[in-house]
Amino acid sequence: MLYKLSKTYLSENIEDFICSDQCNKDNNEDYPYLPETFTVNDKLIQKDLIFFDDISYNKWVLEMIHSILNEIDLQDNFDNAVSYVQENLEILLDYKYCGKKLKEQIYNQEFIDVIRRVIAFTLFNDVNHEIDTAKIFNNLASEMMPIVIKTIEKSKMPFSDEMLLKLSIVSGLSGLDLKGAPAASSKYSNMGIPMRQYFSMKPDLASRDYLDKLLTILGKCTFPVFHYAEFIHNIQSAKKVVWFTDDYIETYFDLYVINRILKKYNVVIEIIPKNGIYGNDMSWQQLEKALQLSIFSDLGNAISTGRLLINKKGPKMGAINLKKLSNEVISSIVHADFCVMKGCRIFEMTQGFLCNKVFYSFIVARYLSEITSGFDSSKYPLIFLFQQPYEYSYFGIEKHNSKEMIFDKRRVKVSMNTISAHIDNLNTDDPQKLIDNFNYMKGQLDKYDGNKRPIYQEMELIAEKLVLLTKKTYDRMCTSYRELRHDEPHELDIKMWNMLSSYIEKHIAERPIKLLDVATGSGRDIMYATGLGYQTIGIDNSDGFINILCQLEQQGKISKDSYKKCDMRMLDFPDNSFDVVRQNASILHLPLIGKGYMADKAISESFRVLKKGGLIYIFVKKGFSLEFVDTNEGLGGRVFQFYTEEILSEVVKRNGFTILSITEEIEKRKDNVVNWLAVIAQKE
Repeated sequence: MLYKLSKTYLSENIEDFICSDQCNKDNNEDYPYLPETFTVNDKLIQKDLIFFDDISYNKWVLEMIHSILNEIDLQDNFDNAVSYVQENLEILLDYKYCGKKLKEQIYNQEFIDVIRRVIAFTLFNDVNHEIDTAKIFNNLASEMMPIVIKTIEKSKMPFSDEMLLKLSIVSGLSGLDLKGAPAASSKYSNMGIPMRQYFSMKPDLASRDYLDKLLTILGKCTFPVFHYAEFIHNIQSAKKVVWFTDDYIETYFDLYVINRILKKYNVVIEIIPKNGIYGNDMSWQQLEKALQLSIFSDLGNAISTGRLLINKKGPKMGAINLKKLSNEVISSIVHADFCVMKGCRIFEMTQGFLCNKVFYSFIVARYLSEITSGFDSSKYPLIFLFQQPYEYSYFGIEKHNSKEMIFDKRRVKVSMNTISAHIDNLNTDDPQKLIDNFNYMKGQLDKYDGNKRPIYQEMELIAEKLVLLTKKTYDRMCTSYRELRHDEPHELDIKMWNMLSSYIEKHIAERPIKLLDVATGSGRDIMYATGLGYQTIGIDNSDGFINILCQLEQQGKISKDSYKKCDMRMLDFPDNSFDVVRQNASILHLPLIGKGYMADKAISESFRVLKKGGLIYIFVKKGFSLEFVDTNEGLGGRVFQFYTEEILSEVVKRNGFTILSITEEIEKRKDNVVNWLAVIAQKE
């Protein structure tokens, strides 16, 4: 007998149908959960994604339904069952919940498990009836893996902890001949390690052959991102680690690695397996059974002493939707020192949203993984990726945001930012490369759909690198800079000082005038402003310039309290401290991203420390973009953010100021002419 889904049954069991322990949590408006993937509805409306455009929605769904029903003995009722499941699934997807239809809320990576729940209801009138589609595969694994672990223990070949972790990750290739591909909307790029052959072999022989094949493939693997040193550094100081397990075979290796970690380090590890049977992932029930084996007797002791914990409230799906995790799991994540998360689907669904540090591990085995990672799957890239809280590694999966890479003579469209590009941005110190990447991101902003937080975050990362490079540049050439600029202002400097002074006289009645000179450099402007009668404090983040200011203090040219080392984006002064803030050729070294970032931060901080009615003076170079420029003054190349009058006006206004004056100034230098923009604005 087959069952038709009623809206009454659906409403009473909605959380079970969508694989949730707590699906009614509100989105944080400032930090909405919007994974960099696609929803069922995106596929239905044929959104122009980079991948998965060679298969229709109906074929995709049918393949997933067939992949599950093929593992169930339906005798002659197969076609009828498919029809019932399709109809019930349509009812589910059109059901409105929390203000939106479910098809707009269910993501690609979790859809296979939603379909599994619909099939459970259709066939058994019980949404929670577990359908074990990988039972044969997992039974084989449970026979082989204890022998594999014993073989490793007895081997003369040394198996380091790092190597065991790599074996754990590469074992994700096991049984691709038995797994279905449609769940992740992407085909496998290779056959991995076929397991069907082992069904007819004796367990000892099968285990030895499997381990040999695993080691052979590991020998072919590349390790483009393998943050093992960071892992050890974090484990040494951690009190508690949360470890999310994945595949059945992989979890056996994980348990062995965890056993070694507990012997070496004084840490508590909480394992969070799946809360139910989802394909070849290991459930907590299966995990507890594995822990009864003699090879894991030490882990049993660790459980009794509280150093190993098993969380039975883990994900109710093969992937992870953070909005659907139980309160118990959320609490574990929040209170851990860091997390370990196994599996590419879990990475795709959670990157950018975890409040804790996390290590992600997977092997690039699908073409979809190439798109998000930026690594060629034919080279078996093994990923062990460390991410800071809320850090993104990839984003931009629509075709109009994509870029092209060449993998083994194949032209492949990849996401706008990939793991590969993100790691490159973290590691490179090439200013021109960083600027090119920054300008590429900025050029994508207007046509970037959806949540722009990932792109702003990547631009901020690049900008921080450029700010650090600028600091190092000034540290290196501070003496040359001082000699070039002299102790007396040049003609244009005096003109601009006179203009600022006239506005001070007109708009600020209170005396004495307290002035903050931002990025004060070699101290020339501190001395000049003090000579004008202003109580002046100059700040700079360059250690080289701070040393020069110390020398000026020792020479009696400036006072001890007239300078401070400080970042213009985080001023070390109370609110309402100054009458005037002078940003003279300072924010032009901060890349322009948007409100709340970089240059905007500096202007916002100036607003904060100014008194009501106070003035800000900003002097920047006129132009259109972020560039690496050698001014041919013997100072070398530096990072400059150029401004148009319209952009500068917009930036000043959006940070709370009212513009009093904006003028273009021309400076004639020895070999060229420099165009400047000067703004005087007021905090009303």
